[in-house]
Amino acid sequence: MNVFAAGLKRCGFAVLKAWDAIRAREVCREARQALDLIVCDVKLPDLSGPAVMLETVELQPAAPILFTSGTPLDGWSAGDLENLAALQRRKHCVFLPKPFRISALVEAVHAALCGQTGRLIGEIAA
Repeated sequence: MNVFAAGLKRCGFAVLKAWDAIRAREVCREARQALDLIVCDVKLPDLSGPAVMLETVELQPAAPILFTSGTPLDGWSAGDLENLAALQRRKHCVFLPKPFRISALVEAVHAALCGQTGRLIGEIAA
């Protein structure tokens, strides 16, 4: 998370960090303005990233989501894939596999912010 946040800060983005699902929900709920982008790992230590994002959709309805994961697709649960597909139907989601270079991160952020089609979750979950 720190490398990710540092990369985004280096590119001029303001970053709010959360180390677990509970804090992520709090950050989304307590934000004083709409968030421009939510970045979330698919596999979180305490919960499923897609499940947490399904909950945050109501708190930050306009924010696109950039998912990332170092876990190969066959390591994702059926629930993760179902939740990712449900999210993709509701809002714009982009996926960035780990490891990645800062240039790939910038491209993924740009795709998410501009609503461009990158490697969309719907394509992965299909």
